[in-house]
Amino acid sequence: MNRNEKFKIYLENLFAEKKQKNSKYSMSAFSKLIGVPVSTLSRVFRGERKLTDKMVLKIAENLDLSELQYKTLMGIEHKKKDITDYAEIEEEHFKVISDWYHFAILNLVKLPEFESSATWIAKRLGLKKYEVEDALDRLLKLNFLKINDKGQYVNSLGPSHNTSNTSVAIKKHLKGIIKNAYKSIDTVDSTKTVHSSLTLPIDIKSVPKIKEKYNKFKAEIDEYVETNYKNMNEVYHMSFSFFPARRIS
Repeated sequence: MNRNEKFKIYLENLFAEKKQKNSKYSMSAFSKLIGVPVSTLSRVFRGERKLTDKMVLKIAENLDLSELQYKTLMGIEHKKKDITDYAEIEEEHFKVISDWYHFAILNLVKLPEFESSATWIAKRLGLKKYEVEDALDRLLKLNFLKINDKGQYVNSLGPSHNTSNTSVAIKKHLKGIIKNAYKSIDTVDSTKTVHSSLTLPIDIKSVPKIKEKYNKFKAEIDEYVETNYKNMNEVYHMSFSFFPARRIS
């Protein structure tokens, strides 16, 4: 089987997936997506016409496939950048932890409706396309993401937690999430969010126990959402703040 035949199978599977998600999805809509006339696409699918290298490159561009996705689908050997320098690894890890959208992407790929396209991800998360492309490259480099033989991104990690705020990276990450939480109070339907607060007197010695109870609560939420994974259709942040009730300058 030549490379263009492999790409044809990819297109057939992609069309079938879109048809499965939406029974009204048509060949015409798919042809517009990939930038190929519907008559030509029909002939390709029937085996009456072969995909040319030029057509494949055009379709890959219209589908917003990364170079790594394209090479994986075409069976082209690609050399993955090997990062062995400790300082470089630390820097990449810092960026993943500090910018909230890396963990959002890692969880977004779990959704049944997920599309392995930087444009789709950017639109879904409200990001710039270049931010998503940089993040995907970083996650692949660190093996947090992988690309399967269908050219789809796959999460190599489990749920993402930050249990400490001692490092600069995690502090930046938490500030980013809290900033989004602040904005969501005014911009997201209140029926789809939970914003609540509680002010109470405590014994300062009870703080470790309260942290322990919160960690158990997070574990329960993880277990609950994982049992309902087939119906996942959104990625949420859940944050918890517990601090002295006084003005902090």
